[in-house]
Amino acid sequence: MGEATAPLQDYARRVRREPLVVMRRGKPVAALMSLEEDKWEDMVVSTHPAFIELIERSRARQKPGEGTPLEEVKRKYGIRTRPARKRSRRGGSR
Repeated sequence: MGEATAPLQDYARRVRREPLVVMRRGKPVAALMSLEEDKWEDMVVSTHPAFIELIERSRARQKPGEGTPLEEVKRKYGIRTRPARKRSRRGGSR
């Protein structure tokens, strides 16, 4: 892990196409992936220790089998699920 084989800029270009897994002694320890501008806030919030603690407390209070299924919430509030966006490959073939 301490010996990268290319400059950081090269890795930044590569992760635009696909995630890059960082290995240490043959085991995955981290992943580098592109971060689109609209996903920046999601990443910051979802990895913040206070948010993680809040989610864990909420899950601990929720008994199995209780709660409202996501599909029911969507139906109640008229939320339609958008189909997943297909990522285009830039630069042609690999």
